[in-house]
Amino acid sequence: MSAGFTEQIQGQETDERLLDRYRRGELSAVGEFYRRYCRPVYLYAFSLTRDPAQAEDVVQQTFVRLLQRDPAGISSVRGLLFTIARNLVRDDLRRAAASKSAYPILESAADAPDPDRLEALSRALNGLPDDQREVVILRIYAGLPFADIAAIMGVPEATAKSRYRYALERMEEDLER
Repeated sequence: MSAGFTEQIQGQETDERLLDRYRRGELSAVGEFYRRYCRPVYLYAFSLTRDPAQAEDVVQQTFVRLLQRDPAGISSVRGLLFTIARNLVRDDLRRAAASKSAYPILESAADAPDPDRLEALSRALNGLPDDQREVVILRIYAGLPFADIAAIMGVPEATAKSRYRYALERMEEDLER
């Protein structure tokens, strides 16, 4: 299936075409990137900070930094957005300890068939070590390939894959209990 055909079915441009528009100076492309990645970046930031207000700030700062970058030097907007968000959260964590009282939101209420199951999933995800939780969020909610996850986290791809596997195994064990 060609990319053009896929775009027509889904009714939206690929990231590559949006990036080309942005490089030509069309700022509306950034608006489309915002609509496309605001929620995934928010969920990722929230999973790291466990603070809704801080996660919202990270999203806003992430897109401001995107606008400050030279579009000619951007190869993947999606990867760049998650890298920027990760760096912003890391900077914030260096300044202040993140609250561990909230559980990350895994699904919207409309998608969650069973609130108890959703809470159990959230607790299992929250119980993971930070590096494993981060891989799960980037893989499942951001939809990133392991190569991009590895680049964002600064680890080999095999490490990202093994962290993901260990995280899923641990979550499965937690859910069986």
